[in-house]
Amino acid sequence: MMTPPQPLLSLDRPGVAFWQGALSLRPRRRFWVLQEISSDLYQGETLGIIGRNAAGKSTLLRLIAGIIRQDRGLIRYEGPPGVCRRLSGGPGYPADRRNTRGWR
Repeated sequence: MMTPPQPLLSLDRPGVAFWQGALSLRPRRRFWVLQEISSDLYQGETLGIIGRNAAGKSTLLRLIAGIIRQDRGLIRYEGPPGVCRRLSGGPGYPADRRNTRGWR
């Protein structure tokens, strides 16, 4: 009997809260982003993230890469170590120097 494949990446409604109004005289309020997003990604599949400006695309990549933590929900990654870190464009991401001639 074969066991069903396990997802490499599993998102179960992760949510991140930011504080709005921290630098103003108005009362601060908590602002939730990335609510109600759930998905499983299996080996050989591709994930595309599309959205308008300020839709949370970079925030989702930072969550998956482990740069920031979710305030609720679950993110489980079962793939090879270091792969998610490269998603963020942060440390460990190889710089593309082909378009930087003349810049030092």
